[in-house]
Amino acid sequence: MSVDEKKSATWLFLELCYSWKKLILIVTGTFTVLAVILSLLMPNKFEGYASVLPSQKSALLNMMGGGVTSTVSNLAEKFGSLVGGSESQIGSGFSYLAILNSREAMGKVIKKFDLIRVYGIKDSSIDAAIKKLSSNTDFALDRFGAVTVKVFDRSPERAAAMANYFVHLLNEINANLSSEDARNLRVVIQARYEKNLSDLSAAEDSMKVFQEKYGVFSLPDQAKASVEVGAELESQMILAQVRLSVLRKQFGNRSPEIMAAEQQIAALKNKMGDLRSGQDLTGNRESGVFLPYKEVPGKAMRYLQLYTDVEIQTKLLEMIYPMYEQTKLEEARETPTVLVLDKAVPPEKKTYPMRALIVISGLVLGFVLSVLFSLFVENGVKHSGSLGPLENRYSELSVRLRKKLNPRCANE
Repeated sequence: MSVDEKKSATWLFLELCYSWKKLILIVTGTFTVLAVILSLLMPNKFEGYASVLPSQKSALLNMMGGGVTSTVSNLAEKFGSLVGGSESQIGSGFSYLAILNSREAMGKVIKKFDLIRVYGIKDSSIDAAIKKLSSNTDFALDRFGAVTVKVFDRSPERAAAMANYFVHLLNEINANLSSEDARNLRVVIQARYEKNLSDLSAAEDSMKVFQEKYGVFSLPDQAKASVEVGAELESQMILAQVRLSVLRKQFGNRSPEIMAAEQQIAALKNKMGDLRSGQDLTGNRESGVFLPYKEVPGKAMRYLQLYTDVEIQTKLLEMIYPMYEQTKLEEARETPTVLVLDKAVPPEKKTYPMRALIVISGLVLGFVLSVLFSLFVENGVKHSGSLGPLENRYSELSVRLRKKLNPRCANE
């Protein structure tokens, strides 16, 4: 569109408004007055505002690897990267929103503040009251991870009181749910803890029976002692045999020194035999210090199995017992589960209705509708010819506008 065409369209619009000024003023004024009346009839609503922060994860949840399911955890992680909160905060925030929007919370607020009477629910329907209350509440999770509670009501004091009561219910219901969750977890861990104690006791009894039966109290140390003593005896016997060979070359087979050497070798062989059979160096088999060589592999395998069972059950006990104690603490604790960041106070100014915006909207709507109606009538006159006097009026306006826009048209 050229500059001249734009100027022409502007002049035509202004001429149209001037020609239909009475209608435009009447319609615009009527809509404005109606908007003023409507805004005055609408009741004032005040906003009760409170905000809470999710409490930090308890030691139990850290120990168990988290307090939310994998699906919620993944969703919280993705949402948290957008709003800036941590995964634990976002996950707890979603849980808090679910509690605030629950039927239990809504029902308690309705009963506490007698909202069926306040809202004028004629049939005393709790469902209708919950629907009305839901439309007057707004629970959200802000980008910092805080849960905001907004309640709208005609009374500023009641709006603030309802917001604070929602926070109270949030803490109460969440504490009950946490306690119930900890109780269920405690039952499971307690059963596993008791089984662990039973298994450990059985493993220790098996180890004791094995030790008493075979005289084994520390198989690695006993086997090492047997090997060391055996090696010492073996080395002494080899030296004695070497000495015997030397003596035979020097004194012959009938020498007293030869007989003494042979007796020494025989004694060492007997000691080696005793050691292989499990007797100590004094020939006492009941001492249990030395293990028979031929029995060491079998006993070592059985001892290793029993020792492993005892160690496994001991390690499990070291892990399960702290968890069991923590579940009992979680179940019994009565500390607040939410941190109140902002407590609701009666607002000084109303939130709704925005009367200035309503009046301006009515004024603009009346003006637009009246102009559109004027354009419709003018176009109808131009194309139908059924409104004779108006058609002449339109033609006269067109000629006057052409003369104003282009003086050369005056001579045509």
